[in-house]
Amino acid sequence: MMFEPTAEPRVLATAPGTDFALQLVRGLLERLSGHPPEMRASIEIFVNTRRNQKRIRDLFLEQGPGFLPRLQLVTDIADDPHLQESAGTTSWLRRRLEMARAVTALLQRDERFGARASAFDLACSLADLLDEMHGENVDPALLRNLDVTDQSGHWSRSLDFIGIIESYWRTIQNPDQEARQRLAIESLTERWTSRPPAHPVMVVGSTGSRGATQHLMCEVARLPQGAVILPCFDFDLPASVWDRLSAEAGGEEHPQYRFKAFLDRLSMTPSAVRPWRKTSFGNQPRRKLLSLALRPAPVTDQWMSEGPRLPDLTRATMHMSLLEAPDSRIEALAIALALRQAVAHGQTAALVTPDARLARRVKAALMQWSLVPFDSRGEALTQTPHGVVSRQIAAMIGDKPDSLALCALLKHPLIHARRSDGIHDRLTARLEWHLRKRGPISDPLAHLPTIADDANIAKNYRRWLVWLIDCLTPLTEQGTASFKEIATRHLQAMTSLAAGPGQQRSQILWDSESGRKALEFFDGLCRDADAGGVVSPVDYRAIFESAAARSVVFETRDCHPGIAIWNTLDARMQSPDLLIAGGLNDGTWPASPGHDSWLNRDLRTQVGLLLPERRTGLSAHDFMQSASIETVILTRSLRDESGPTVPSRWLSRLTGLLEGIGRDGVQALRDVRGRGEALVRMTRQLESPERRIGAAQRPAPAPPCAIRPKGLTVTEIRTLITDPYAVYARRILKLYPARPLRDISAAIMRGTLLHAVMQTYSDRTRDGLPGDPARLLLDLTDEAFAVADIGDRYRRLWRADLESIAARFVAGETVRRANTLSISTEIEGSITIPGTEVKLVAKADRVDQLSDGSTVLYDYKTGALPHPTTISLYEKQLPVMAAMIERGAFADLGENRRVSHAAYIKIGGHYDDQIVTRSSQEGDFFDATWGSVCQLVERYLDPATPYVARRAASRLTHGGDYDHLARYGEWDDTSPHHRLDLA
Repeated sequence: MMFEPTAEPRVLATAPGTDFALQLVRGLLERLSGHPPEMRASIEIFVNTRRNQKRIRDLFLEQGPGFLPRLQLVTDIADDPHLQESAGTTSWLRRRLEMARAVTALLQRDERFGARASAFDLACSLADLLDEMHGENVDPALLRNLDVTDQSGHWSRSLDFIGIIESYWRTIQNPDQEARQRLAIESLTERWTSRPPAHPVMVVGSTGSRGATQHLMCEVARLPQGAVILPCFDFDLPASVWDRLSAEAGGEEHPQYRFKAFLDRLSMTPSAVRPWRKTSFGNQPRRKLLSLALRPAPVTDQWMSEGPRLPDLTRATMHMSLLEAPDSRIEALAIALALRQAVAHGQTAALVTPDARLARRVKAALMQWSLVPFDSRGEALTQTPHGVVSRQIAAMIGDKPDSLALCALLKHPLIHARRSDGIHDRLTARLEWHLRKRGPISDPLAHLPTIADDANIAKNYRRWLVWLIDCLTPLTEQGTASFKEIATRHLQAMTSLAAGPGQQRSQILWDSESGRKALEFFDGLCRDADAGGVVSPVDYRAIFESAAARSVVFETRDCHPGIAIWNTLDARMQSPDLLIAGGLNDGTWPASPGHDSWLNRDLRTQVGLLLPERRTGLSAHDFMQSASIETVILTRSLRDESGPTVPSRWLSRLTGLLEGIGRDGVQALRDVRGRGEALVRMTRQLESPERRIGAAQRPAPAPPCAIRPKGLTVTEIRTLITDPYAVYARRILKLYPARPLRDISAAIMRGTLLHAVMQTYSDRTRDGLPGDPARLLLDLTDEAFAVADIGDRYRRLWRADLESIAARFVAGETVRRANTLSISTEIEGSITIPGTEVKLVAKADRVDQLSDGSTVLYDYKTGALPHPTTISLYEKQLPVMAAMIERGAFADLGENRRVSHAAYIKIGGHYDDQIVTRSSQEGDFFDATWGSVCQLVERYLDPATPYVARRAASRLTHGGDYDHLARYGEWDDTSPHHRLDLA
């Protein structure tokens, strides 16, 4: 026998800060000393994670040849062959697809439940609640008998969803993983009751935080040769404190609460727990310090009495550092530097953090030294190359991809993966050139046949376009279909696009960790797709995104063996040479309590489900284990993206205790912080460049007069005032902005369309307004929008926008035409600036000739109307065109056409008009504006006048097309300009 007989359950433990797996193996070898070697093979050990299972096995293998214990996960019990009640296990995805169909039916019946797009997420949260009920053995029927006197009417609607859970409760025919796990543990423990195993059985490393696992631990502890080995057990905690660890007294947040609940279930006292090994390991003064610091709030007055008696504070804090970085970026860089130092000294090092963003930043920072740490949390499939390309393809299902989405997909390295010859990249660039030449195209896939039919294009380009059309056209079919059909189309499109023209399958698409995981995910998706029923493309995309985000990829290749990033669960059983506990801010470690869509804290208490404090207590337990490691760096950031942060409550307790102990404690805390500050200083030095490159100066080129522009448009007058450098770049350097693949300014497209509608409307009504002028306006709008290359969303929005102002526009139009003889639209004119060779070109939206011989100039606006001050300073277009009309610049209008006034007509958002009169305090506003523009043009014909970048920007928040060329950002609008004489 490995264990001596005992009358009470057998519970042993290791102290905080010890390497649990290492001590477990050494303790087993000590107990097996003198026994036959085959006894080791009879030991049955249940561990909590697969990674810990592997480490224990590796530690046994390091001992040399010999038998191995039977190591298995607690979750492997669900594969018990003696469990005959069910034929198999329902997969994670199938159960949620089934529940999503039921949720969708509820959402269709009552829209107050939520949006249809949230059906899968709601199903996932319901399935998670079902899993928890299975784990804690809580029958959903109890929920219908809850006391909801103080609850809102929301509860009655929630009961409809609870009904979905009831239908899947204890489904013996096809249980899910949690239900089968509970059934398997109950079946196993029932067999043990009648026939206790004679061989040693152990449950190691678990805290018993879940009901099913705790039940297993209790039964194992009662076996004649059974034992439970607890990690990070506080042997220094007084009995009086143990007695206070109850849920009613708020003890769930204490790191030892789960152990107290487990021992209470066994009717054991904490004093009955014995050390796994007789020899004490680790930093005992550190453990006493942390034990006192983390005591429950009601007894923190013990700090004053027990704090001064703490042994050897110097030893307790000797190898502890507290790094308080100014921001999260510096925190990540400092952690990466500490890991790099450990590697240089041949040490093993690990970062433990629940903060996924911090982990990603540290991994990115380590890349500067070509170090790739092993990350035990893995990476979501959606963040891997295969996940990204599958999401890009999914976004096109049942939808029209725009030009940007299409080009982004084609440039992904997994598309046409065998493209070492570079042909695919060249053809993609050619297609992008075609799309940019046409301007933003809302449906480029429909435009591809036009390009392919061009007789002048190369054969390989035509073949490539046909391949692209064949791959994507089936994908974009609209309308509902079975989930399986859409999933099959999705996978087929991804396979065909990766293979390339003329190929059926890519040989390297799945040849990586993320590729194999993506293939496994798609296999599961197609296998369980029949449970999804008939869905719309929008529903499929939402389900795919949610499911793929929950699939995790573990990249093990090229990882450095000496550094790792662990989640807090994996850190419980390991002890590296250096451990960094990162992200110690409240809200991160511990995490803020998550939102429960179904049950609040009171209702959870009534039925016996887990409370939010459970996670806080487990986080406290993980902190205690991490902080007890001999060499540890505790890190936090003083600020994050949202503002100042609050230190973790356990960090505050530790620093508060040290500050209150007295001189020794204050000095110890000063030393702990000093080591962290030294690491921050090293990080800043690492970022300090050996040589600084000076910032660019504000450019102000002064080219010779001979190459200065001899032609300007009226709209460029504003640019010449606000940003002369843009005129220089466009007119002299001949640099023109590339047409965007996606029109980032829908306002520009809307303005162009509505101007065209207004022109047609004026042309159709030259002889007078019809009987129903508003109807005509909307009909013309429909005609223009029908042939325009815009999406349906914009078409509906803009049409509704114009419909809302049609009546007011017609009323204003009736007034405007009271004395009108004729209307001219979109007329062009030009004039040479007196005394120069510069020609000024303009196009007037509309000019009305009145019965008194004068004219009125109108300009349509879809945006905000300019303020009079803005017109006088920047927006000189309208008064300048009025002056040009009077000076005969528009041949169609003849000469001597006096402009009585000008006006803006707002046709976007809401209807309005604004008159620009020619009289002002300075005299004739039109003539004065014309004179100022002539002076402005003459000034820029002087070689001494530079084209200053952003000379008088009217809106500092709006960027220009040439700001990047001018290196704006290295200088700002207050910087002096630097004249560049180009003569």
